[in-house]
Amino acid sequence: SQRAKRDRAMQREPRLGEPVCSNQGCGKYGQYTFADTGHAVCSVECKLALVAAMHAQEKLPPGWEKRRDRSGRTYYIDHNTKSTHWDLVSV
Repeated sequence: SQRAKRDRAMQREPRLGEPVCSNQGCGKYGQYTFADTGHAVCSVECKLALVAAMHAQEKLPPGWEKRRDRSGRTYYIDHNTKSTHWDLVSV
């Protein structure tokens, strides 16, 4: 079995029609795809950077968590009130 590329320097440039890494500024071949979002990444390095950027963008209130149900629908858990919500509620 082939191991995932550790960093973007190990990945090649994309060929015409191939996915491109979703990590901003990378541009390498997006060999690996996030099943839940469809983002393509070229390496573990870019996966970690993309996940960090997505979490920073989300800005959940303290005590909140984002999850997906078995159908892939996103929902939010407010651990403070022990309640769930389909939409992120303004606090």
